[in-house]
Amino acid sequence: MEIYINSRGKKQNQDYHWRHISRQGERPASEPDIIREYSKCIDREDFSLVLASSKQKLFLLITGLEPENSRIDIKRRIISNSLALIANWSDEERFRLIAASALQGELAQKLEDTIEFDSEEGFQVKFTYKELLEKITPTFKAGGSPPKKAENTIQFLSDENKIKLSEELENYRFPRKEGLLVIVARSTPESVLRKKEVWRGLTCNIETSQLATSNNRRENSSIREAIFRIINSQRIVTSLIFLLLGLLLWGGVKSFFFLIM
Repeated sequence: MEIYINSRGKKQNQDYHWRHISRQGERPASEPDIIREYSKCIDREDFSLVLASSKQKLFLLITGLEPENSRIDIKRRIISNSLALIANWSDEERFRLIAASALQGELAQKLEDTIEFDSEEGFQVKFTYKELLEKITPTFKAGGSPPKKAENTIQFLSDENKIKLSEELENYRFPRKEGLLVIVARSTPESVLRKKEVWRGLTCNIETSQLATSNNRRENSSIREAIFRIINSQRIVTSLIFLLLGLLLWGGVKSFFFLIM
């Protein structure tokens, strides 16, 4: 597996650049063609995720990772990190787990913890290749079921849908096909994702009709919850009324017996 990390140093002249981490060590690297190609689908300054299959290889690119405890540069700007992995299909399970971890917001800090400032290079990774892989890979085992839904699905980019997608990646394998498998990108148009036949896509740039349907579903769900709360509150009020009537009736009965005695 090939590992590339993109970050920057603290000084003004230590700009963002890629470093290649291998079993032999790490070194500065020019941007691989596969990263340049698939970066066209996203805005690299935002959190984005691209997962693709090309020439019997799997490719994973995650950009815009900004942890809570992030480094800052000399101008006190938050430094974001990006991660790129290239591997054979035998690493499919690891790819799914790392992608799911990114969607759940757990990868950003894990990756940040592997990076430190370097006076000459700008930044460097403070772990070996093996230690780095262990650091960014969740420890539990992923499910191995066939893809849950083979048809392509494009949805609105929300926290709820990110979690749903992460759970699907944790439990189900990718479809074995060439091309783009997963794209999570805020500004990428839905039409682009459909044209590229993305298997799973999340974007804020969704068509009006689908967005309206999604909003209607959320509104209907909120209405159902409100009605349920009202019904429950009415049940509580009714129960209290019956309780008061019971107490009044019991008080009347006690008074009656007191009088006749």
